[in-house]
Amino acid sequence: MILTLTGNYSALHDYFTQNGLNPWPVENEGEEWRFGFTTQEEFDAANDLLVGYNSKKMNDIKQSIRTAINAERDRREQGGFDYAGKRFDSDATSVIRINAAVNTAVAAVLAESEFSVGWTAADNTTVTLTAQEFLEFSAALAQHSNTQHVRARALKEQLDNADTAEAVAEVENLLEAWKTEA
Repeated sequence: MILTLTGNYSALHDYFTQNGLNPWPVENEGEEWRFGFTTQEEFDAANDLLVGYNSKKMNDIKQSIRTAINAERDRREQGGFDYAGKRFDSDATSVIRINAAVNTAVAAVLAESEFSVGWTAADNTTVTLTAQEFLEFSAALAQHSNTQHVRARALKEQLDNADTAEAVAEVENLLEAWKTEA
């Protein structure tokens, strides 16, 4: 009984032998291998194993795409955000500084005292913000972050629901398109 498969010979052969089968290669043409099995039972078992093998490969690919989605989300989230026509840093250190200043702005509003802070934009210019403006600035950062997470969650949900190679490839294409957006 001959089973024709496409893929890496060593990986396919190892997968079969790890699962108790000992196929012998009949011939190959490039990436296409023909494996021989001596009994119908071995042949059927090999076919059953391929479902698991393909599922494992699909899961590995999906995990790799999920990791890439998270990396793109993080890159975008930490790559800066816009407020009042300016670009501001949103890396981890900047977010800590913004949150500390928000606490001060809130305290000033509650105490009905004056608050003003000069905040450096990504282009190294300084923008002076009142307490209310700083709260809006902080809200712009939160919205920026949420936008990245919503986009990533949508891609990961589509990936989780992808049950064919074509559907997984579509998610990968959408991820690549997202990477090229400004």
